[in-house]
Amino acid sequence: MKVLSMIIVLLGVVGVVCFARPSDQVADDAARTALHHSYLLEQQGSYTEAVNCLAALPKSYLVSYRLGWLYYLQTDYAASSVHYREAMKISPASIEAKLGYTLPLLAQRRYDEVEKVARQVLKLDGNHYLGSMRLAYALRMQHEYAQADAVLTRLLRFYPTDVGLLVEHGLVLQARQQPHAARQVFETVLTLDPTNTVARAQLTR
Repeated sequence: MKVLSMIIVLLGVVGVVCFARPSDQVADDAARTALHHSYLLEQQGSYTEAVNCLAALPKSYLVSYRLGWLYYLQTDYAASSVHYREAMKISPASIEAKLGYTLPLLAQRRYDEVEKVARQVLKLDGNHYLGSMRLAYALRMQHEYAQADAVLTRLLRFYPTDVGLLVEHGLVLQARQQPHAARQVFETVLTLDPTNTVARAQLTR
């Protein structure tokens, strides 16, 4: 009887697992299908339809992060910010969610908030390239030129021939009333990238 009871209990447990798996699998498959369709629709430029694909999915990091991007593409910066903040709340250590959040902030010229978020990124990764670039840009747009210069000078030690960094550094030097140093930087940019329109425009001012 004891053996029979044990078998019945084990069968009951197995039955629960077996019956649980199909419904879980269906939910997972539906989520994957919805996400897959949203990417296909994004490639076609159908951003509203891509958002609609995800509307019925339960809240998760991936869904929130994805919606943040899709709403950004639609230029609905308020909705984009909401979803990026949700992603940041679900995964506080996520650097990509923080960088995503800077996109609608930059589009709205909320440079003080971009600065705050970029500094959060650098607390997690002190030499993060994109975090440093966005911090430097936000500082320049707030006329904090000395701070922006310090951020760029530090990063250029790691990426001395990076054209994007050099262009931003040249603009900062120019804003700091250092035309000779700025000119040298822009000439270096044209050596590395002869078609760079920003550097060429600055040199022909």
